[in-house]
Amino acid sequence: MEPRTEREPLVFTAVMAALIARVTVAEDTLLEAYQELKATLKRKFEEDSDVIEAVNLLERNPYSVARQGLLMEETEKASVDQDREVFRAARNLVELLSAKPGGKEIMQNALDSYKATALRHHRELRQVVDEYTHAAILSSLAWLLWAQGDLQEASCLYERALEIRRRTLGEEHPETVATISKLGSLLRNRGNYDEARSFYERALEIRRRTLGEEHPDTAATLNNLALPLQAQDEYDEAPPLRAGVGYLREDARKGPSLY
Repeated sequence: MEPRTEREPLVFTAVMAALIARVTVAEDTLLEAYQELKATLKRKFEEDSDVIEAVNLLERNPYSVARQGLLMEETEKASVDQDREVFRAARNLVELLSAKPGGKEIMQNALDSYKATALRHHRELRQVVDEYTHAAILSSLAWLLWAQGDLQEASCLYERALEIRRRTLGEEHPETVATISKLGSLLRNRGNYDEARSFYERALEIRRRTLGEEHPDTAATLNNLALPLQAQDEYDEAPPLRAGVGYLREDARKGPSLY
């Protein structure tokens, strides 16, 4: 079975942003994108599932803290962001909304809502949740802080999540490796190319051994490793990395990495 690649809370953010936007951005294209996301969720998780019920409740009152918390819990419990079709539908909605006037501000509000909800749950549950959930919350918060430009605090949270995952899941677990790679991407964005390179090399070593050379996650890591080398004018000295050059344009953006 293909190992799971951890993804961040895009579905929650997309739903929250769409519900905020329906008051200020009344456009058919956004409504269609939201309905497509919801239809995909229903198709994947069934219409009477807890995930759909949480979405329906939030639709009635998007600013309810309790309902935001319920959606966060249900989407995390069902691992909705792990489903590629759901993730693509959510990403399409986010990209469409972000391009609209005022869209970036709405996305920021949605991110703030998730951050506040996750922080609240982190404070309330840290003594009772298992370490796996604790690491997932830390990772989600790190992603949000990164998206908001707080790279230093994001780095600290990713390091804590990595320590927990190494201890509880092991060095070669897919989520541990994903966190190693994300730390590499964050360090690259901060200009710490040598440190980034060491994290990428470790992630690449594990993924080559456990997933194989042709796996998409291995290819993404190969590409990521090429980026700090390119920034340091060392790319030509690493011929084996040229196979990843086709990914460079897409993944060279300054922002949270999924891999």
